[in-house]
Amino acid sequence: MEVRDVAAFHSSHIFMIEACSPRSLPTTSPYIRRAHHLAFFFCFLHVFTLYVVYYAMGVTTASLSRDVNDGEEDDSTQPFSSPGRPYTTAQFDEKDELNNNDGNGINKSDDGEKSTEPVSSDQNGEAFEVDITYRNNMITWQDADGQMQHVEGLYLDLYVDTATNTAIFKLYGYVLLKGSKAKSSKQAIYLFIHPENVQTITLQTGHAAAPFSTLINFGPTHHSLCFSLTAPPHLVVPKNLVLESRPKTRALLDSIQALATMMAFTVHLNHPDMATSTQKDLALISSIFSLSHNDNRPSTNNRRANLTTLYAGRGGEIVYAKDGIANADTCLPPYSETTPSRSHISNKRKRDMSDPDTERSSTTHDHILLILKDICVRLDGIENRIGKLEDKVLEALDSNRSQCRYGEEERQEILEEVDNRVDDCITDLRIESHDIIQDLKDEVDGTLERLDSETSERMERLESDVQENTTKLVEKCLRTKLLNASLRIDGSVFLDL
Repeated sequence: MEVRDVAAFHSSHIFMIEACSPRSLPTTSPYIRRAHHLAFFFCFLHVFTLYVVYYAMGVTTASLSRDVNDGEEDDSTQPFSSPGRPYTTAQFDEKDELNNNDGNGINKSDDGEKSTEPVSSDQNGEAFEVDITYRNNMITWQDADGQMQHVEGLYLDLYVDTATNTAIFKLYGYVLLKGSKAKSSKQAIYLFIHPENVQTITLQTGHAAAPFSTLINFGPTHHSLCFSLTAPPHLVVPKNLVLESRPKTRALLDSIQALATMMAFTVHLNHPDMATSTQKDLALISSIFSLSHNDNRPSTNNRRANLTTLYAGRGGEIVYAKDGIANADTCLPPYSETTPSRSHISNKRKRDMSDPDTERSSTTHDHILLILKDICVRLDGIENRIGKLEDKVLEALDSNRSQCRYGEEERQEILEEVDNRVDDCITDLRIESHDIIQDLKDEVDGTLERLDSETSERMERLESDVQENTTKLVEKCLRTKLLNASLRIDGSVFLDL
C-alpha cells in the first residue's frame, strides 16, 4: 500500500469509529447506549481485522520478494519497503578495430577501395598522423631503354607521424611463391621506401584519361603520387623461401623486381571519389617531401619498418633485384685479386717448407680425390636405378590402362548401391534424432511438472503460515485491548485505541 492509500484508509475508519461512538449519541437511554456499545465494539473489531489483513498482505509480499531475490542484499532501513523503480544498467557499444595484417599494422579489407585508419590532424601547423592504404593501384615508370612500363594491382601504404617525425611508405603485391608451406602460397612482396631516400613526392590531380588501357576505374578525376628517390626501394621477401613465382603471378613478380631498381615512378591511385580530408592529407605529405622543405625531414618509423613482424611472425629479409644481382656479379673483382697473391714468393721460400707438411697435404688431396670419385660412381649408379624404375613404372601403367573398366550396367548397380546406403544412413539419423527429441521433450515435461508441484506446495505453506500468523495477531491484539478496556461509571465501555 502506498502512503496516500494508508492515509485514506485511516481517515475513513476513524470516521466510522467516531460515528459509532456512544459519546456522539444525543439520547441517554441505557438500552440504546448498550446497543451502541456493541455496535462500536464490532466496528472496532472490523477495523482491527482489516488492519491485520493489510499487514499480513504486506508480510506475504515482502517474503515472496525476498524469496525470489535470495542472493541480493536488502539495505533498506524499513522492514518491508515497497519496490521502487527498476534498476537499469547503461550499455556501451565498443567498436573493435580488426586488423588483418602481416604483423606490421597494414590493414586489408576485401573490397577494392581504400581503407583509412583514424587520422588525427590539425590544419594549424600542429602534429598530425596519416595512415592510409590504397588498393589495386597502377604504377608507371620509365625503363633503361626509355620505354614506359606499368603494373596493376599493387597496394600502397602511406604513414606519416609528425609528432615523432617518422614516416614509411610501402608498395606491395601478392605473389604465388613456389615452396611456400603456408596455408595460402600467396605471399606479399614488399618495396620499402624509407623517407631518408625520398627526394620529392608530388601530388598530381588530372582529368585526362589513364596513361594505359586498364581495367581500373579511375573516374573523371584521378590522383597520382610521383616518387623521386635518391636510392632504389628495398625489396623485402619472406625468409628461407626461393624468390620464384608460379606462372600465374610471374609477370607481377618481374614488375615488382623491376620497380626495385627504379628511382622514379608514379602511383596512380584507384579511388575516384576521394574525400576532401584525404586530399588534404595527400597534400600535406607532398608538402613535407617537397624541394622547398629540406630541413627536418622525417626519419624511418622503426615499428612500421620492422621486418621481424612480417609474414605472421616468420620475418622478412631484404634481397637485391635481378638487375642488382647481375650488376654486383659483374663488378666483383676476380678471385685472384681478393686472395693474397703468392707470385712474389720465391722458390727458396717454398723449399723452406718442411717435408712432412708437404707429404701430408699431398696425401690429403689424394684422399679427397678418391672420395669424389667414389661419390661420382655412386651417383651414376643411382641415376641408372632411377631410370630403370621409371621404365618399370611406365610399363606397369601401360599394361594396367584400359579403355573402360566398368560397363553401363555395372555403373548403374554401383550408383544404386551408393543411393541405398545414403538412404539407410539418412533413415538411421532421422530415427536417432526423433528419439533424442522425444527424450528431451520428456525431460522438459518432467521438469515443468516438478516445478509446478514445488511451486504449489510452497504457496500452500505460505498461505497456511499467513493464516496462522493472522489468527495469532488477532487473538493477541484482542486480548490486549480487552484487558486494557475500562468501564465507566455511567456504564459505558471505553477502549484505549
